[in-house]
Parts: sequence; structure tokens; C-alpha cells
Amino acid sequence: MNRAKTVRWLVVAVAAQLVVIAAMFVNANLPLLTGTKIQVETVPVDPRSLFRGNYALLSYPFSRPSAFWYQDLPTTREGEYIYVVLEPDEDNVYQMTALTLDKPKTGLFIRGRASRVVPSEIEFGIEAYFAPVEQALALEKTLASGAYATLYVASSGKAALSAITETPLTDAESEPH
Repeated sequence: MNRAKTVRWLVVAVAAQLVVIAAMFVNANLPLLTGTKIQVETVPVDPRSLFRGNYALLSYPFSRPSAFWYQDLPTTREGEYIYVVLEPDEDNVYQMTALTLDKPKTGLFIRGRASRVVPSEIEFGIEAYFAPVEQALALEKTLASGAYATLYVASSGKAALSAITETPLTDAESEPH
């Protein structure tokens, strides 16, 4: 193979890798670009094991639904998609109203997967919040007393975490973008 062909193939290989990385970035951030902005409660987490590096572990009331929500569902398998239907309460904080294995045709919902560790738990990909080191202590205190997470939810049910606050957002702050 001559040198020109080698250089062309190298350029094609590098370009293909860049396209794949760009596609992964866009896919991960799609809810932030096109999703509906909502706010949900977080569940307090033990602050002694909260940080590993510069992120906080989060949980939500709908991450660990009680047996009541599973009573009409077949047994879930590890990694299976589960959809949580959410509706706003009087404070415009979204609460779980249904749990289903079938993608809802209407309404706002978040898509998760049955946990690999505990099948009755659901993982949504919004269980870690990354923060600079200087915000870690303040975030630890906020999460220990209960907080609110601002999410963007795409029409597919994929959610992205954008912020943590101590109080629910006002109606003006919670307007979708």
C-alpha cells in the first residue's frame, strides 16, 4: 500500500471514531436539548457513603416502588425496560402515578431498567450528580435533608439530570425550555 492510501485510511478511521463519539454525546444530551423540564423529589442518602470522587449518588421515590406498584405486572427481568408515568402535584413536583412494562402512548413518563442488583429497583441513568469539589459539602447537606432534582425528559422517556435544589422551583422557574 502506498503512503497516500495509508494516510487516507488513517483519516477515515479517525473521522469515524469522532462521528461515533459525537453521536454518543448527542444521544446522552438529547433530553437536555428537546426534553420537557420537570422537578422530582430526591430520597435522602447516607452522607457517609455519598461521595466517590466528585459526584453524589441520588435516589428517587419512584426508583424503589413498593410491591403495590408491581402487583399487576409480570415478574421483571434484569435489564428489562420499565416505564414510570409521572404527573405534577399541587406544587408542580412530579409524582409516580403508574408503573408499566409497555411504553405509554400519552403523558409524561421516564424509562428505566430493572436493576441488576435488586430486580424491584429501577435504574434511570440519573442516579449520579456531578459537581465541582467546592460544591460537595453543600450538596451533601442538601441531599441529606431531602432535595429536588430538575430533570429533562425526552419523548422516548430518557431523562437527564440538570440541577439539584433545596426547594421546589416556582412556576416561572419550572417553565419548559
